Amino acid sequence: MADTERRINQLYNDVNAIYDQLTIIQRTQQTHGRQLASQGRQLEAQGLQLETQGRQLDEQGRQLATLTDTVTRVWATQQEHGERLKHLDSAVAVLVEQVAGHDERFGQIDQRFEQVDQRFGQIDQRFGQIDQRFGQIDQRFGQIDQRFDEQDRKLDLILEALKIDAG
Repeated sequence: MADTERRINQLYNDVNAIYDQLTIIQRTQQTHGRQLASQGRQLEAQGLQLETQGRQLDEQGRQLATLTDTVTRVWATQQEHGERLKHLDSAVAVLVEQVAGHDERFGQIDQRFEQVDQRFGQIDQRFGQIDQRFGQIDQRFGQIDQRFDEQDRKLDLILEALKIDAG
């Protein structure tokens, strides 16, 4: 039973770890999305400057190359995250199967406990009958004890009448 609880706790911890990793991935993607939006605005501003300032063309070309590298890195990161998500999805599927197996096992154990409870109910009922029987026997002994007391009094009267010492 302790082993099962330990496994359930481990599964619970694994699921929490998965959710923690998913949260980190989501935050990373949000950060990358903000960076892309920011870089997109910069690119538009540079396009306007390109039309008006021809002599800054070389500088802006270098900035565009930097942005392209960043987008490539973001894309590569998103691909890695996709692979991680696939791996996590597989792990979750395995955990779901394991939990289903535990659930089935707990159902069997629950049925077994119900059978034991029924058996204890039968035993308890039997003890009630035995207790009732002992009560009847006790009552009979009480009646016999009263009869002995009566006989003892009668013997004492006879001995007293005969003036014989009982001791």
